[in-house]
Amino acid sequence: MKPFLHNFLDVLVSTLIVIMFIRAILSWLPNARGKISDFVVQITDPMLNPIRKFVPVTGGVDFAPLVFFFLIKVLHEILSVLIGT
Repeated sequence: MKPFLHNFLDVLVSTLIVIMFIRAILSWLPNARGKISDFVVQITDPMLNPIRKFVPVTGGVDFAPLVFFFLIKVLHEILSVLIGT
């Protein structure tokens, strides 16, 4: 059971990081509106909005994805230790 949980956790964290990275790239492209970008925004906003309450956009730069990367990696490490991998 532990290897399954560890693999599931790794896949989940990797997927979240990739989706967040895509979100960051799309935010740099001025004409990146469409079904894919709307879908990515729809998925990531619920994760980023709570962070934005504590880390507001500064000078037009949104640091919420960076904070998310840090938090998800810390959470991943903690859960990996708790699972025992």
